[in-house]
Amino acid sequence: MKAASAIIHSKDWSKATEEAIRETTAQMGGVKPDLALLFASHLFAENYQEMLGEIIVGTRTPLLVGCSGQGVIGSSREIEGEPALS
Repeated sequence: MKAASAIIHSKDWSKATEEAIRETTAQMGGVKPDLALLFASHLFAENYQEMLGEIIVGTRTPLLVGCSGQGVIGSSREIEGEPALS
């Protein structure tokens, strides 16, 4: 099983999404994921629909599961009260 992760701290939801896709797909080394998990800051709420579409297309995942929150946790890092995604 292959896995990848990224945590992105950015005020721009589009740039954060693009960077997360770029980092995780690079880590996957051409392997298409069976599942993607998304944890997004509540500050990106207005753009969730676009964000989800970009992640599905960018990662080619058949299944995307996620949630929003006031804090976002990623590999060895937690971002509270600021725009981020993991």
